[in-house]
Amino acid sequence: MIEGIDISNNQGPIDWARVARAGKRLAFVKATEGVGFHDRYFPANWRACAEQQLWRGAYHFAAPGEAGSGADEAHYFCDYVLGEGQLQGDMYVIDLEVAAANDDLGAYVTDWCQTVESRTGVKPLIYSTVYMLKGWQVDPGPYPLWLASWGTRWPV
Repeated sequence: MIEGIDISNNQGPIDWARVARAGKRLAFVKATEGVGFHDRYFPANWRACAEQQLWRGAYHFAAPGEAGSGADEAHYFCDYVLGEGQLQGDMYVIDLEVAAANDDLGAYVTDWCQTVESRTGVKPLIYSTVYMLKGWQVDPGPYPLWLASWGTRWPV
């Protein structure tokens, strides 16, 4: 099993050497939200993950129905993340926890994923819950799912 962490601006500055000493080998780092929020800690966190030789993933907290199309949000995300450099093995994630009532969430997610894949050359992951995906009838298609399971401890 590979242990990792998920961080955002809510945690403030991170002691990445300590993270590595604790045995973490993977970090997912918040980069953007909608088309108006950049995580100000992202650039330093992204570089530090590489310096500590952690597998790294950047994520975008989706704001469907609030900030434009899935493609608009994907371009916003890619402009910020790719501006900090890309290494082989980097992962990209759409964090899908909220949906607008009148939107076609499936089309939004597909647009986001296709745009990110086109810009990065990497097939992004979709992070969400079973309830979210079923309720909004999102078909992940060719994109891998990372299903949230809050409060579950390993081994199950």
